[in-house]
Amino acid sequence: LDLVPVHLNLVLLVRSHGTIDFSVQGCRIPVPGAVHPSLSSAKKNNGQAKMRTKNERETTLPSSGAKCRIANMNSDLAVIITHPWGPLGGNMHNNVVLSAAMFFQALGVTTMRFDFATSQIGRGYKEVQQVVEAADYMLSGQHPSYVEAGQPQQQQRTPTSILLVGYSYGSLITGSASADIPNCIGCVSIAPPVAVKHWLLLFNSGYHVQKAKKRTSLPRLMVIGTEDNFSSETSFTDFVDSFPDASTSGALIKRADHFFNGREKDLMNVIGQWLLSTYADVLGGDLNQLGQADLSKYAKKDSSSSKDSGGEKPPSYSCVSFT
Repeated sequence: LDLVPVHLNLVLLVRSHGTIDFSVQGCRIPVPGAVHPSLSSAKKNNGQAKMRTKNERETTLPSSGAKCRIANMNSDLAVIITHPWGPLGGNMHNNVVLSAAMFFQALGVTTMRFDFATSQIGRGYKEVQQVVEAADYMLSGQHPSYVEAGQPQQQQRTPTSILLVGYSYGSLITGSASADIPNCIGCVSIAPPVAVKHWLLLFNSGYHVQKAKKRTSLPRLMVIGTEDNFSSETSFTDFVDSFPDASTSGALIKRADHFFNGREKDLMNVIGQWLLSTYADVLGGDLNQLGQADLSKYAKKDSSSSKDSGGEKPPSYSCVSFT
């Protein structure tokens, strides 16, 4: 693992009410690639490498039949990662999806990445149901256990919280699904295709965006490259601003496009710093606490009102730009 500081040559506050705290340096960022100790040998299928980390096991979701890869790290938190639009080649072996899985596994957090068991040419309802099914599967403890050779059997821990991470088309789906998963404690949207969302969801994107906004206090991170191939900075900023100010963060990564080839490490750095800032009260500046931290306070409180049903108010964030 590399210890990688956040490279901040410039931070631009788009909102005035706060910012992500980038004072904590040294996120542990795994380096994705064909040669890496945590990756098994790649299998080729139609010219595309299928990578599996050493902790992952293959299984199938019982209802939808979606094929998935789960790394059971025996953590209280489980991260579910969704992929870009299938008709354009998106699947769970995508570089961003794999990088996110490796990042969280390196922090000792259970992960699931899966292929949508649909054509993804539709209005998004079935895909949202598959994310909800994936969350139920993890929260019920049905996922396979994993113990390294020579290591003692540990008491199996069933995840109690879900963090959703969606990339491109997958971010539209996870955003909508967050309203249906009470144990969801946060949602990360990587390169949300805001300028083409109507086409991807057959003019049903309004439904899913409004549904995503139901969890008004749910911490959210939206991040995009300044050279994104599908959405402009203006359309992205407007999209971020349409969500509740107090719980939504937006980040612009300079000179990165929609695909983040060669910029995966920078992207994971952004996510790491957002995690440290958002859950500062339970992480205490240490990302390695993420898998065991009690994040239940961020679970569902109120799905329809902008007021939290008691408890502390969520921290304020802003939209920032950095290299």
